[in-house]
Amino acid sequence: ARDRPGDGPSRAGPRLAAALGGPRGLAAGERLSSFALADASGAPVQVPVGDGKRRLLLVFTSTCPHCAHAMPIWRDLMAGGNGGLEVVGVQMDAGSEAAKPIDTLPFPVMSPGTAPPEFLGKLTGVPASILVDGSGKIEKVIYGPPEKQDLDALRTALHG
Repeated sequence: ARDRPGDGPSRAGPRLAAALGGPRGLAAGERLSSFALADASGAPVQVPVGDGKRRLLLVFTSTCPHCAHAMPIWRDLMAGGNGGLEVVGVQMDAGSEAAKPIDTLPFPVMSPGTAPPEFLGKLTGVPASILVDGSGKIEKVIYGPPEKQDLDALRTALHG
């Protein structure tokens, strides 16, 4: 399964950190609390968690080749609508000089802002797809561009 920390595009660093007793990364079963991201103007936007609404957080950078590969997959995934699931993109390099413009995505894209949510620091790579249930519990974390089995799980979450 690719939903274990360290199984995505950036493998060596997380595995070495785990071998040395360091953080193991964000994983299914953890709980998130409500958090804030920043919109395109830099204004904070509260993202409630545990309010009964399922969310899919898509985390990426504009310069990552694996993220570039994930973008059309995410667009295709959203083509059938979101099925009541709130989808939020988190562009980790938004506002930096290295950031590249991205094509329009079918979901809102925000940045970590000046006070990034703690869970973003636990990610072991990008792109990452994080499915959160209505109580705030992480159902699934997918590191790397979604593969067929990942897409099936995400389609089920989006379209029932």
